Amino acid sequence: MKLVSALAATVLVAGGLTGCSAIERALDCADAAATIAGEVQDVQNAGEDPRVIVDELRDVERTLEDLKNDTDNAEVKQAVEDLEKAVTTARTQAEKGKTPNIQPVTDAASDLTNVCAGG
Repeated sequence: MKLVSALAATVLVAGGLTGCSAIERALDCADAAATIAGEVQDVQNAGEDPRVIVDELRDVERTLEDLKNDTDNAEVKQAVEDLEKAVTTARTQAEKGKTPNIQPVTDAASDLTNVCAGG
């Protein structure tokens, strides 16, 4: 009987830890999404100076790379990849001296926020 109780307790503790790990990952995703939202706002506030826009977009790329490396969630990875594509397109335009269309970046960042929020 003691062995069964000990095994049951182990299962409950392990299950609880798994749950906490999932919650931690969700919070990390939400934190990253909030950081990215702030960085996207910085891109929007950069005005029309392509050099500043490139720098701000590189900040977004670094945060995305961290998030991509820290998650095993397929939906989050897809949202990150979509945002990476939008950021790359905008950065390429800015590197050519053009003012990029930031709307796809904003939309993809919003999608990532929704995925991280579970909605």
